[in-house]
Amino acid sequence: MYYLITDTASLIQAFAGYPFEVLSDPDSLVSSLQSDDTVVLSAPLVAMQVFGEIRKRYPDTEIYYVCDHTPTQMEGMLASTNKIQLIPPGDPALVPAIVETGRAESQTAQRKLVAFIGAVPNIGLTQTVLSIADSLSSSIEDIGVLGLNLYDEGPVQEAESNLNSIKPYLSEAEFAITTLQRYLIRRKFSYLPGNREYLQIYYYTPEEARALLDVSSQTFSLTLADCGAYLDTAMACETLQAADLIFLFTQDTHKSFDRLEKSYVQVLQRLGLDTDRMATIVMGANNRNLTKFRGLPSIADIPHLHYRDVQLAERSGQYLTTLNDPAYQQGIQNVAQVIAARYSMTLEVATTKMRSTLFGRRG
Repeated sequence: MYYLITDTASLIQAFAGYPFEVLSDPDSLVSSLQSDDTVVLSAPLVAMQVFGEIRKRYPDTEIYYVCDHTPTQMEGMLASTNKIQLIPPGDPALVPAIVETGRAESQTAQRKLVAFIGAVPNIGLTQTVLSIADSLSSSIEDIGVLGLNLYDEGPVQEAESNLNSIKPYLSEAEFAITTLQRYLIRRKFSYLPGNREYLQIYYYTPEEARALLDVSSQTFSLTLADCGAYLDTAMACETLQAADLIFLFTQDTHKSFDRLEKSYVQVLQRLGLDTDRMATIVMGANNRNLTKFRGLPSIADIPHLHYRDVQLAERSGQYLTTLNDPAYQQGIQNVAQVIAARYSMTLEVATTKMRSTLFGRRG
């Protein structure tokens, strides 16, 4: 059943021959929508600003929005975050076919995959991804973090297993959930550290990357992928193409933004990736002077933590969220909330405590 919330006669006429009902506003939607029902909204009757409210009320419903102008990047991100498919302005007669195609694609298994890339190496991307997973795990079960940075295994050097451990199995037809589960580090969420063997970097194939992502989608309710700062690998490229959201992690410096620009032009753009599923996370920025990258929304400002605190946390196997730095916790929670909203997951916001570092200082 199609529920049309529109006052556009030509759009209503386009659905002749389909089972549909025309409603005057989102409040008229029945609360007990069936799993195969679809809602089609249209401008200007429905404003994009109510996307969040609509998605909260109808978390599992397929929703499409017919635009009356070319969406901006911010509008695209708003729609993507609330899992609402935008239909650009055009011939209303084509809308049913577009929606039918989208419905067919959505019925395939969703990976629920979020990718993270760094502007430059060694700015704390992996620790940030682990902190985000830690924040999400308080409300969402079965979260997995994949270390897909082939140049750096991550902060858990003492781990007995890593990406190399499963490399021999990725090309086999029987690679399955049980194989992946044997090599995961398990705490509040599951973690597979990245590649340790430099000589293996260019031996990971696109097929192996897809196999890992497929099994990960069957294993976890949500997968966070740490792709690192070097995107010239099959693992990174396949993951970025499959991801629902891509977060660009950068410092607010000329060097970081210059490197990010090169990654965007030379890799992301050539992969045909849409900017409407991208956002930036900025390390150590002053929000009042925050540099914008290609107009993308910046959803979090994460402060630098004291170097010795970070070192001690890593050596003791702790996540940086245990440092209880209020500004750091807020930045991490901002990202977690965007991810949870994208998949209509309920996230409990933790109360931020007074900072007490590993060395006893307070801030």
